Formats: sequence, structure tokens, C-alpha cells
Amino acid sequence: MEEKKSKNIIGFILLVLAAVFCAGAFTILSGCAQEANGTWMDCHWAGQALKGVTIVIAALVLLALILPGKGVKAGIYIGVLANAGLAAAIPYYLFDLCTLSDMNCRRFMLPVTLGLSAAIALLALINAIVMAARSRSETKKKVTAAREEVEMEARKREAQKAAESLGPIPDSSQDLKAPWEREEYLNDPNAK
Repeated sequence: MEEKKSKNIIGFILLVLAAVFCAGAFTILSGCAQEANGTWMDCHWAGQALKGVTIVIAALVLLALILPGKGVKAGIYIGVLANAGLAAAIPYYLFDLCTLSDMNCRRFMLPVTLGLSAAIALLALINAIVMAARSRSETKKKVTAAREEVEMEARKREAQKAAESLGPIPDSSQDLKAPWEREEYLNDPNAK
């Protein structure tokens, strides 16, 4: 009996969001441009860090869709959740952004990063819970089936021991005859 593979719609939505987030980190979510004197603002380094984290998020979501095993997927989605939290912390807490509200980092990077990180974190949490529950259910089924198989083997062994303790079971009509009626007795000249 073949089980149906359930479609992981949330996983595919996560993959799209991760791809959008990753592409955005390399385009509109990057920090402000280089200054005239050749130095970079702090928000540039926030953008560089965000690029790395979004690549990790996209790779983890892709792995979760490819690899088998619900427990493995649950663990990967927990990793996605942690990386989404890190991505949100980069422009909000870990790096200083420009003070002017019309700068690229304040206008695009901060709100889009927080929004996408929150969406990815929420979906990753939901998927981690669902996959962990499915993994637990599958494990219970496997344990129950293994227990039943062990019990069946034990019953077979007990039945076999009980049958052996009764002695040999007659195999042919010769075993049912009295000793003087058996062919080997009748054919033996010393037996008479």
C-alpha cells in the first residue's frame, strides 16, 4: 500500500519568500551608496551581513523541501526560524542605520527586512510544529507495528515449544498401527 505524499504548501511559500528576500538583499535591501571620500556607512555592512543570512535561509528552506524525514525537516525549519530572527536583528539591533528617514536603509532595508523576517519566521514555526507532529505520529505507528511483530514472533515460539513438548505427531498411517501390524515388524524374521 503506497502512502500519498502530502504537498508542503507552506514550504513552497517559504521558498518563494526566501528567494525574494535573498534577491532583495542583493538589490533594494542593500545599504546606502559609498560616500564621496570612499568610505562606507554602517548600513552598507548591515546589507552585506543580510546577504549572507538570506542565502542561508534560502538554502535551508530548499534543503527542507528536498530531504526526506519529517523530523529532519522540523529541525531545518527551526534553523530557518533562528536565521529569520537574525535577519531581523541585523538592521534593527546589530547595525546602526543612517539617521535620516529618507535614506535607502531606513526607507527600504529596515521595514522590508522586518516584514519578510517576520513572515518567514512565522511560516517556519508553523512548519516546524507540523513536521514535528507528523514525525511523532509516524514514529508511534512504526513502534506499534514493531511491537506487534515482536509479540507475534513470541506467540509463534510459544506455540512451537508447546507442540514440541507434546512429542512427535504421527506422520503416516504406519505410525497409527500397533507394533505387530507395522510392515517392518511383519518383514522382520526375528520378530515372530
